[in-house]
Amino acid sequence: MRIPHHRPRTTTAIGLTLLVALCVSLGIEQWRVAGRTFRLGEQLHSINKRGGKEETTCWRLKKGQGIILRGGMMTTPDGQTSSNIVPPDANTECPGVSSSEAGRQSSCEGCPNQSKCKSGEAAEKQGQAYAVIEERMSEVNHTILVLSGKGGVGKSTVAASIAWNLAQKGFMVGILDVDICGPSIPKMLGVSGMTVQQSSFGWEPVMATSNLCVMSIGFLLNHPDDAVIWRGPRKDALIRQFLSQVNWGALDYLIIDTPPGTSDEHISTAQYLAQTRIEGAVIVTTPQDVSLSDVRKEITFCRKVGIPILGVIENMKGLTVPMPMAVGDKEEHQEGEHAAAAVGAHRGDNAALKGTIKMKSSIQIIDMNTNEDLTEVAIEVLKRAFPTRRLGFHTDDILPPTSGGARQMAQDMSVPYLGLVPLDPVLARACDLGFEDKYGIGEGQACLRRIVDSIAKSSEHV
Repeated sequence: MRIPHHRPRTTTAIGLTLLVALCVSLGIEQWRVAGRTFRLGEQLHSINKRGGKEETTCWRLKKGQGIILRGGMMTTPDGQTSSNIVPPDANTECPGVSSSEAGRQSSCEGCPNQSKCKSGEAAEKQGQAYAVIEERMSEVNHTILVLSGKGGVGKSTVAASIAWNLAQKGFMVGILDVDICGPSIPKMLGVSGMTVQQSSFGWEPVMATSNLCVMSIGFLLNHPDDAVIWRGPRKDALIRQFLSQVNWGALDYLIIDTPPGTSDEHISTAQYLAQTRIEGAVIVTTPQDVSLSDVRKEITFCRKVGIPILGVIENMKGLTVPMPMAVGDKEEHQEGEHAAAAVGAHRGDNAALKGTIKMKSSIQIIDMNTNEDLTEVAIEVLKRAFPTRRLGFHTDDILPPTSGGARQMAQDMSVPYLGLVPLDPVLARACDLGFEDKYGIGEGQACLRRIVDSIAKSSEHV
């Protein structure tokens, strides 16, 4: 069992946050603290020292809208954003629990939270929840969200790969799976069937390796095939529990895998992390325009809620597979060499690896007019022409975009393009069987390693 590391930390920011929220909710437009006069409409700054670094927290105060913290979480009609929490089961046009109009506006009529908002109980609970989450997350140095507006683009694969590769570099890493209806992370990291243990410090995450811990609703299901059929409030409550009750301890990185879209799970995660520093979001897409159009919405979401964008990863961009060395040689074994070294040479992927890489190839070469299988003839010709080469098949456009693709989209929306990841049978097998070194590293994983290197390098300067 991990021994939790706890250390005292300042609560100045928490106290000032609650004081500001209280004054605004009471309609007080100016007040004095420590000899300084504060007024609605100006910005307040508070400095926390965490891990030897100074962090500046900024509030903008506006009457009737509570406080705005670090860019905020709720977009208001005038374009401002607010950390004022809107309950997941609230009515449309909810003013937020910290607003002076909470429970009193006509839009509050019939809301199940009206009495709690009107009495101030909801705002008090919000402050308490924020304080607990901030304390839990105080020892997490870097929090990275993996997002996409589109489903099926490989978010969980990317999230698991980022976490795994960071752990391989020696960092202490946690990965939180908030894809509540489709939790994939336990299977991808080879910890399916494990259970969450309760300790005096909270829920203990499952350890995939000595420096990689995992939390997912997948650990809480009675059977892996059980469906999670929940509405927004239950999802919100579970995310709050994950952030406030899991004993992450001291982490270099916390990777958060999210479902597709910009709805309940994303809003809850963004709101609850409002008072912690989010490193940023990695946004995953595939090359087709049908994916890019939804990813643009995700980028807009991040900007509205104040989440920095680390960049876009273009997944499933191309395909590289080894060519069978003989007819019927459907399973290949290659000792101590990169599975895609020859065909990936144009990308610089010539790194040698230890272990055995097992690949299955069902690639055929056919006559497009007659559908005749010419694989045997073609392989023999190629073997005679290149007797010492390890050959394979590669295409950049297996999912061709009809516009400029993810790189052009990133340029148009002024966000970084982190790189491409091709379809990779080795990576697919690792996701099915659990990431382990014995499965080797194909071109997709090699591309992800370079992306992780750039993310880790940029984090060092934050």
